[in-house]
Amino acid sequence: IVPVDAIIKFDRKYQEESQFFDRMEIVRRIENRLHDHEAIAGTISLADFQPVMEKPAEDASFLTKIKYNRRSAEVLDRIKLGEIPSATSFLTFADTDRDWNETGDKALAQEGDEIWRITAESYLMTDHEYGQLLEDFDTIVRSELATSGVTANGTSSHIVTGLVPIFLRTQRALMESLMESFGLAFAIIAVVMVVMLRSLGGGLFSMLPNLLPIFVIFGFMSMSGMKTDMGTMITASVALGIAVDGTLHLLTWFREYLIRGKSRREAIASSLAHCAPAMTQTSLIIAIGLSMLFPATLLMISKFGLLMAALIMVALWGDIVFLPALLAGPMGGMIERSVQRDKRKWAEEHPSSIEPHDSGSEGESSDSSPGLVPYAVSSTSNTTNGNGNGNGSTMGHHPSETTGGPHGSTKSGVTGRSRR
Repeated sequence: IVPVDAIIKFDRKYQEESQFFDRMEIVRRIENRLHDHEAIAGTISLADFQPVMEKPAEDASFLTKIKYNRRSAEVLDRIKLGEIPSATSFLTFADTDRDWNETGDKALAQEGDEIWRITAESYLMTDHEYGQLLEDFDTIVRSELATSGVTANGTSSHIVTGLVPIFLRTQRALMESLMESFGLAFAIIAVVMVVMLRSLGGGLFSMLPNLLPIFVIFGFMSMSGMKTDMGTMITASVALGIAVDGTLHLLTWFREYLIRGKSRREAIASSLAHCAPAMTQTSLIIAIGLSMLFPATLLMISKFGLLMAALIMVALWGDIVFLPALLAGPMGGMIERSVQRDKRKWAEEHPSSIEPHDSGSEGESSDSSPGLVPYAVSSTSNTTNGNGNGNGSTMGHHPSETTGGPHGSTKSGVTGRSRR
């Protein structure tokens, strides 16, 4: 339960035109309406400690009106003189001007204002949005003041404050910060992918599998009517950071296999065979570990663990199913063309010593790692035999059988040491 306060202010003009009991009954009616709100557990104000005082009718006797006015003035004087100490928590009088939002606005109080406080207790775990709750409070207070003949035109005003508005401002600030951080992380990761793939279109397409789990899980939450909170919003940025690992892993090896001369279909199959087992194992381990948070008694932690596990599994599906499908389409063509451009550029810079792999070759270097050995080396070498005679022979990488993938051992033919 968290408190939310409605501050009702009556200026000097309205105090002169009405009795203390009149203003107390206005506060009582406002409190009763606030208490009837579905998100409110209870309310309290100074009016709860005083009996209901009905204002005498217009045709009431003069003596009845005198008694009413005198009794009202006596209670007010006792409060002002401090004879009822507990009343100061619910009623006070401004001895100076008080600013609210800006310096000099005097929106909180003006000198001489009579300030009443109504405290309401709101359910912390209610599905009612705090923003809507504050709007409802404002509407109730405003309408009751108008119904009672009190206008906000220089005679009275109100403010809704307490922990609920603070929570609301904190929640909105955190949501905005999380959205900004997510956007910044997305932009930085997209730039890294574009640079790594050397393709603008390929880099942007590569972000689709990373966004897929967020779209799927949060879309499902929206369709199911589930509410988002601070804990669920954090999962979006975390899921993006985890999903990009598998995407980068697969794309690095896909590009490496293209560099080594494989066709696009062969590169997809080889990269999946190399990366999918590792990605599946790590995703299952992380998802199972996070799912242990689901039985937690704190709802925010429980939802965080469940959503993170779901996001990681959808991210795995995106990396081993959706991403290969993209690579088989336009995205793979963009990356393939960027590899071919790099090969042509390399060939132009090294016309006598470098030639691309044969497209059907399975040759791989045993000491190579992704992206470090892009092309096969073939040159006319001068080798010296035992008699010191140099024989010119062309030696390059022979077709080989590999075991263990790009880093596996290689069975190859005799390779000479090239010398320009």
